[in-house]
Order: sequence, then structure tokens, then C-alpha cells
Amino acid sequence: MCTGIIETANIWGSAKGTQGWLNLSHVHVSYDHPFHAPAEHTLNLDFVNEAADIGARVAVELNAESARAVTQALLKTVEGGEQVCTGIVEKAQIWGSGKGPQGWFSLRQSSVTYDSPSHAPSEFTVNVDFRNEAESGGARVAVELNPDSARALAQTIVKVLERAESEGALSGH
Repeated sequence: MCTGIIETANIWGSAKGTQGWLNLSHVHVSYDHPFHAPAEHTLNLDFVNEAADIGARVAVELNAESARAVTQALLKTVEGGEQVCTGIVEKAQIWGSGKGPQGWFSLRQSSVTYDSPSHAPSEFTVNVDFRNEAESGGARVAVELNPDSARALAQTIVKVLERAESEGALSGH
């Protein structure tokens, strides 16, 4: 069943994609058929810079439980403190797929921190790492967001999951 559920949030931050670091302008969140993850439906995060070419994107596909875990980690990290380096780290075991510098790979872990970014031009950001520690070093997707963008992402994930539940697309999950 194709759900047609999609929400978009304006965000500010950076992500490391197949072409290196890119600035982000939006995240498209949908609950539909994945491109890579071996599942009927996943929550799909498409981080994009709409002013750049089609390759300026980072994609992540998560099952519903993993999407909820990442959402909780985002909210806990943002609420932990916005103006100081807090050492806050929230981790979750997840299931899904991500598209990193070497292409698609299986996701098994996420960590969300509030710390200095690697790329985003800001003193502190909410840093989200989607990875698979069992695979090589390239099995990682990194996203750095300002606190408002992290909240917008978390709220958009929740909104898409609630719509998928209300439309019966999450039955049996």
C-alpha cells in the first residue's frame, strides 16, 4: 500500500552525503516504500539542499520503532542545553538503511549529541550520527542541525508516524 504520507520541515544545518559535506535547507519525511531497506514500509528522511543539484541530499530509511528512538534522542539532546557544550549523548539501537559516501548500507546504531559541529558554521549543533559499527568506516551518515531544526525534524517524524498509524499503515509494527 502506498501511503502518500509526506511532510516537509525547513531546517538549517549540514550533512555528509555521497559528494561530501553539504548545507541543508529542508528535510522531507515520508512513510512509504524504501529504496534500500528490506521492508515493506519505512519512515524515510530525505535531507536536502533545494538550491543545489539533485545529488545534494542524504537519505535515511528507518522502521517505526527506530524513528521513535531517534526522535526521543533528538528531543532529549536539545532540551539538555543549547548554549554550552554539555557532553550530552543519547544512543539508540535502530534498524534501517542510510546512503553514505560509499552508497547504501544497513543502519544499526544512532547517536545524538549537542556539541561543536564538524562542518556547520555554528558554535554548537545537534549532531546526529546514523551508523553500522559492524561495517567499515564509511558506513555512517552524519547530520548537524541547529536546535530549532532538530526540534522541527523530531516533530515532523512524529507527525508522519501518527498519520501512518491513523491510516492503518503501521498495523502489525
